[in-house]
Parts: sequence; C-alpha cells; structure tokens
Amino acid sequence: MAKWLLVALMSGMVVSNSLSAADTFIPPPDSSFQPADFTAKGPDNRKDAKDIFPATVESSSQVKPPLLPLTNIDGCIRNPCQHETCVSKDGGKTCTCYPEWNGQNRHQYIDECANNPCQHGTCVNKDGGYKCTCSAGWTGQNCQQDINECTRKPCQHGRCVNKDGGYKCTCSPGWTGQNCQQDVNECARNPCKHGRCVNKDGGYKCTCSPGWTGQNCQQDVNECTRNPCKHGTCVNKDGGYKCTCSPGWTGQNCQQDINECTRNPCQHGRCVNKDGGYKCTCSPGWTGQNCQQGVLCK
Repeated sequence: MAKWLLVALMSGMVVSNSLSAADTFIPPPDSSFQPADFTAKGPDNRKDAKDIFPATVESSSQVKPPLLPLTNIDGCIRNPCQHETCVSKDGGKTCTCYPEWNGQNRHQYIDECANNPCQHGTCVNKDGGYKCTCSAGWTGQNCQQDINECTRKPCQHGRCVNKDGGYKCTCSPGWTGQNCQQDVNECARNPCKHGRCVNKDGGYKCTCSPGWTGQNCQQDVNECTRNPCKHGTCVNKDGGYKCTCSPGWTGQNCQQDINECTRNPCQHGRCVNKDGGYKCTCSPGWTGQNCQQGVLCK
C-alpha cells in the first residue's frame, strides 16, 4: 500500500472517495508510465520510484511526475437542480429557480395558496403552481370575475338584476320563487268579497254574486239605474234593490197586476179586473165604486 501511495504522489494524482467518471485519472501517452499491478500474484521486488519510473527518475532526490491533461468538471452533468435551470460555472453550478420554487438546491416548494390568490374560491396547491375552485357566480384564474347570470335569462316571469356572485329576480305580480317560476295562489287570501275566486297563472278572477261588481266584487251595483220596478218605486240596497209597488201591482219588479176581483169588491154588481185596478158593473138600483149604494126612488 505504501508503494501505491508513493506512486500516486509522484504521478500527481489526487486521491478522493468522491471521484466521478469525469474525475478519473488519465495516464499520459508516455509509455514510460507503468502503474503498479496489485492484482498480479507473486512478490513485488520494486523498492523505490526508479523501479516504477526508470525513464523519468534521474536520481533518488529528484522525481519529475508526468504531465496530466487539464479537465473542466461540469457541475450540471448529474442534473442537481430539481425544479430550475442548471448553469455550469468554474467547475461548479448555479441553479436558476423556476417560479414557485426556492431553496439552496431548489428542493423547497413555495405554497402559493398561502397568499390567498383565489379571491372568491378555494385554493388547491399543486407542484409548481395552484388551482382555484371558484364559488358559484365567479370565474377567472383567481375567481376574480363575476359571472353575469342574467345573460341566461333565469327569471321566468320577472326582471333579472345581476349581483356580485349571483343574481336576483324581481317577480311580476302573481309569481314567486327564486326564478319567478311559481304561480301565486291569490285565492288563498280570499280576495273576492262578494263572489267566487278562480286562480289563474299569474293572477286570479272573481265571479261576482248578483248585485256586486269590481275586480274583487267589492262594489255594489245600483240596480235602480236600470229602472227595474215597472209599476213602483226602486230602492237600492247592498247587493240588490227593492221595489215599492203602486196600488194594483205586485211582484219583485211590480210587474204583476193584482186581480182585485178575487176579493169581490163589487157588492151589488159584476167585477171586471183591469191593469192596476178593477171596475164594478152595478146591478139596477145600485151605484158607487163597489155598487154599495142604493138608488133612491123619485
């Protein structure tokens, strides 16, 4: 072993456990160099440097090692930079980081989500970057852009108003729901005061009872304006009217003649019924409206 160390020192070799293939000692083309053979069997009878380098040793006090060619070691040959560009320089290396990476050998990952880049969403960290999962109503790389939902016309029976991250429907009368898609049953509120309610899409209709009018059957009809009482006086009432009939007439509208003859008003004569009255035809010797008065003899 001592002989080998002597040979290494005399030949200018550098002994290191970390030599790579690029660092391997390359012997000079001079045929005078004969490295020691440690694999051959038998005793080694060479005792000093002149036995190993006979042509290059002039004396035991002066040894000239052979000249070795200079080699520039490339520090990037083994790709030491994991997430960056490697630049070889003066036998060493420099790692230029890609974005999102840091550290001496660029092994340390930068967490972009720590800066909360997603304005309206959830940040998911990834190798060399990040991804935003946007909340409803937002879009863009950083969820910074509001989606105009009104372009899709979501309000079926109303007006759409866009808002940050959403929208609002202003429903037309008779409609409700988030998208104004649900009909309001107005009949549940009993809007028809004097009539029957019929629900319809977006509204309702009242079928009014007689004597009432208006959208909600809230207005009394003045039937007297139509002069319903044929033989009498009309009096208007809520939801109707009343006729005060003239003598000789009856019925709701005083349209029916009273047959006064059924009461036998003519005491001594014959009764003849007439519209609104009667007439007595008296027997001889009798006179008066009802033939009740006798005729005096002269």
